[in-house]
Amino acid sequence: MKEFIDTNIFVYAYDARDRRKQVIARELLRRVEAGGAGVVSLQVEQEFFWTATRKLGLDPLTAKAILKRWTSFEVVAPSEAMLFEAIDCSVTDGVSFWALVVTAAAAARCAHLYSEDMSHGQVIRSVRIIDPFR
Repeated sequence: MKEFIDTNIFVYAYDARDRRKQVIARELLRRVEAGGAGVVSLQVEQEFFWTATRKLGLDPLTAKAILKRWTSFEVVAPSEAMLFEAIDCSVTDGVSFWALVVTAAAAARCAHLYSEDMSHGQVIRSVRIIDPFR
């Protein structure tokens, strides 16, 4: 069972400002990695790099090393077809900013998408949204 990890999970794993969320995010990442079921998208990796270097103040090479640490995760590359599917998802399912993340998770046939940015328990495109901090 594949599990998609959204940007905020990775960010919290390296953000010491909220210790509770950091512990939960790190445990989730360890569990998903151990199961060999982790999936991310290039969008998530890009967003993590930007957030880690801009908001967490990490050195760019440190942020790059963190991304390399998670190379066991399957990476979904966006395509034009995925963009059009995301637009449809946005219109039909009411998902705005996160539509491309949802469609990437669906394209990879993930059962779950872990994120705090969407409604916990909601199912979109056959992917169940799980807020691990709930």
